[in-house]
Amino acid sequence: MTVKIILAVSLLIGVFIGRNSERKNSSEENQQFIYVLRYTDEFKKAIKWTGKENEIAREHVSYLKTLMDEEKGWMAGRTTNIYEPDLFGLVIFDAPNIEMAKEIMENDPLIKNNIMQGTVKPFNIVFIKDKKS
Repeated sequence: MTVKIILAVSLLIGVFIGRNSERKNSSEENQQFIYVLRYTDEFKKAIKWTGKENEIAREHVSYLKTLMDEEKGWMAGRTTNIYEPDLFGLVIFDAPNIEMAKEIMENDPLIKNNIMQGTVKPFNIVFIKDKKS
């Protein structure tokens, strides 16, 4: 399972925009982290989704956009079929330490509302491709 996640992360990084040269945050102040989101058992079936969950999902997207706008986020994405029970999402972002990284993850509306559960880990981006190339 971990190998699959690592491979997926590697593939996704090559697809998303590199923003290293555009970063305003000092790399001395922040580290990179990744959090992986997976459906909780209750929400593995799309049939459980209501208007409430759809609104929370919109809040999640807004939350991630804010991370990007504040230049804390590097990349966010998910597997493509939202109806698969093993869907997962990834967020790569900057934080000063693991405690703050956990707080950022725990403030994600999908996690706060127990639709998804998350795992956060320190992460180093080794290669990143600029989509413009």
